Amino acid sequence: MRLGILQRLVVIVLRAGLAFISTGPLWGQAVDVVPRVRLEATVLWNLGIQAADFIRDYQGVLGGTASSFGVPIGARASVNQYLTDEISVGVSGSFFRATIRENYTYDPKPPATALGPPQNVTQNIEVSTVPVLFNLDLFPARRQFTGYLGVGLGLVFGHVFWSEEIQTSRLLGARRSGTRYDGSLIAPAAKLRAGVSLGFDGSVMARSATGIRIEVGYTFAPLRDRFFTGQFESFTVPPPERLRQEYLIDAGGVSIEIGISLLLRQRVSSTSPQSRF
Repeated sequence: MRLGILQRLVVIVLRAGLAFISTGPLWGQAVDVVPRVRLEATVLWNLGIQAADFIRDYQGVLGGTASSFGVPIGARASVNQYLTDEISVGVSGSFFRATIRENYTYDPKPPATALGPPQNVTQNIEVSTVPVLFNLDLFPARRQFTGYLGVGLGLVFGHVFWSEEIQTSRLLGARRSGTRYDGSLIAPAAKLRAGVSLGFDGSVMARSATGIRIEVGYTFAPLRDRFFTGQFESFTVPPPERLRQEYLIDAGGVSIEIGISLLLRQRVSSTSPQSRF
C-alpha cells in the first residue's frame, strides 16, 4: 500500500515537472515581463481658447456678441517607448477646431461709435489646431492602477479662417461681405499633463494589456497674426488703426481627455547560476 502511494506521488511530481518545462522558464532562468511600447487614443475637450484682445475688438468694433470661442471636441493619438519601467518618451498628435458662429444686427449704441448703418451680420471664425509634441512621461509606480505626470514640447500647426456675410444695404457707410482672413500658422507649443491609468484585469505575464486613461492637461499654443487687417476693406469709415496690429489666439488652454491605451510588453530572461546540492 505504501508503494502505491509513493508511485502516485512520483507521477504527480513528474506531471508537474513536465508542465513547468513546457510552459514556464528554463531551469536556471528568471523571466520578467516589462513594458516596452504604449499606444494611446483619446477624445479631448478643450475648455479655454484664450484671445482676450481679439474678443475685445471683435465686440467693440464689429459689434459681435460672443465672449469666447466654443468648447471644441478633438482627438489625440500617441506612440511611446519605455526607457525604464517608470519613464517613457514618445510623440503625439492631436486635432481640434474652435469656432465662433453667430448672427446679430450691427447697431452699436452710445458710448460706442457706429462705423456704419444697422446691418445683419453672420460671423464664421474657425481656428483649426494640430499640435505635434515630443513627450516625456513619468509613472511613479508599476501597478495596474497608477497616476502619471508628463511634459511635451513641439510645434502647433494652425489654420484660421474668418468670413462675414453681411446684409446688403444702400445706406451710407454700409459694409460688404467677404473673407477677412484665411491663413496657416506654425508656432512652438508646450504641454503639462497629469492623469490616471486604469488597467483592465489580465495576466501579469501577458504580452499586451489594455486600460483606460483619464487626463487633465494645459497646452500653450500661441497663434499670432494680423487677423483684423482684412476688415479695413469692408469699412467706408476707417476702423481704429490698432486693428492692424498682431493679435494672439492661444489655441491651447485646459483640456480633459478620456481614452484607451495598449501596452505591449516583452519577456526578458536572465540566466542565474544553478545551485549545487
